[in-house]
Amino acid sequence: MADIFPFLPASLREILPGQLRPVLSSLETVDETIDYLTSQGFGVARNQIERAYRRVEAQSRFRSELIDITTDRLIPRALHVEDHGYQLTTRYMYRTKATGVEPLTGQKIDHYFTITSNTQLSPDEVFQEVLEATSGFEGDYRIQIEDFELDAAFINPNFL
Repeated sequence: MADIFPFLPASLREILPGQLRPVLSSLETVDETIDYLTSQGFGVARNQIERAYRRVEAQSRFRSELIDITTDRLIPRALHVEDHGYQLTTRYMYRTKATGVEPLTGQKIDHYFTITSNTQLSPDEVFQEVLEATSGFEGDYRIQIEDFELDAAFINPNFL
């Protein structure tokens, strides 16, 4: 099973000790996860764990299906996750990871970017947004990108 930790509610992530993360990644089912967390003294709601598992499955599906999409084509609407738990103020949100070199230190780093838009984007357009965010290497965005990964796409189903 993939890592469900990032998909758990923030209130639960904040109280779980870091050493539990590898254990959570090894659990296969909602019931196993609830049983384990309960045995460790954490009260959890079934619907929170079920939602985390749905999000992991959606992300896995997104990554496997994105491989077949040319980077200049719009990311299909069917790959945008609706049940994500984010309070979006735009129609679309794209989560990305850029790996590269921090120019001041020369250290290799991963930097995560969230790109929001009111229009549906292609992977190339998301990458261009990340490049614009890193141009000039200002503030927290100092990175010379060597590798880029589009991690997930979300949609706000209530956006008017």
